[in-house]
Amino acid sequence: QYYPREEMIKQKILALAHPARMAARDMFDLHHLVIYSSMRSYPHVDPAMLKESIDKLNGISFATFKAEVIPFLPSDLIPFFGANENFHHMKDDLLLALRKLK
Repeated sequence: QYYPREEMIKQKILALAHPARMAARDMFDLHHLVIYSSMRSYPHVDPAMLKESIDKLNGISFATFKAEVIPFLPSDLIPFFGANENFHHMKDDLLLALRKLK
């Protein structure tokens, strides 16, 4: 089944906001969907869910990211995404993009 990019972004935001999840992989996927693609339009997301996803994103540490994401990346991507500085750039870029949805 095919989902438009905007719908995938919305689903990843909702997954990140889910109270029982702390998924750094959702952060990684959402970053790629938002940052590495040209957005023609942004999805409407309930403000409470958006706030929850931003709060959750702020709580994801580099250690969690390394444990949940890095082991599943192709070996050529590990040096870049496994660097603390690049993790923080990715997180900051995504936070900025999510705040624009408000």
